[in-house]
Amino acid sequence: MSLGTPRNQSRDANDHMGYLTEWVADKKRSGHFTLWDHDELLSQAYLTAQDLLNRNYDPNKGAVITYLDNFLWGRVFYAYGKYHGWRYTKGKWVDPEVDFECFGAMGHQSPDKVEFPSDLTDREIDVILMRMTGATYRKIAAAFGYKSPTTVTYWFKHHIRPKFRRAM
Repeated sequence: MSLGTPRNQSRDANDHMGYLTEWVADKKRSGHFTLWDHDELLSQAYLTAQDLLNRNYDPNKGAVITYLDNFLWGRVFYAYGKYHGWRYTKGKWVDPEVDFECFGAMGHQSPDKVEFPSDLTDREIDVILMRMTGATYRKIAAAFGYKSPTTVTYWFKHHIRPKFRRAM
């Protein structure tokens, strides 16, 4: 089986920048990865391709482009989801900022008309009000001096939501 030139089997992502640039342009044209601009997506595709080629690529099994066609999308999308704070659970991606279940029962009431459980602290109420007015977990974390939005999601899951469930 002929796999073409040695460049078609090169493990260096720099040798495949043309392919990566076209791959990124195609994904952007198709409306994928909308939260990243072209350069961010190209950087992630390059890093992912370099990692895939160094770790798993076997030149005896096929050409680099065929290999990247099969594995690049999934790895880049995983990095994209993780970067934006999404979680992969039960076979699907979940955005914890959209999946905010404890306020589902409240409907679309304004924050001043909502009755909060009595055991909420002032800080927890501030966090809830920020969330209800559209602040992202990342913005809430920054406002309270946390480095990661994961801290805020943990706070909601393990401290605030149980108080709402007990109050119901």
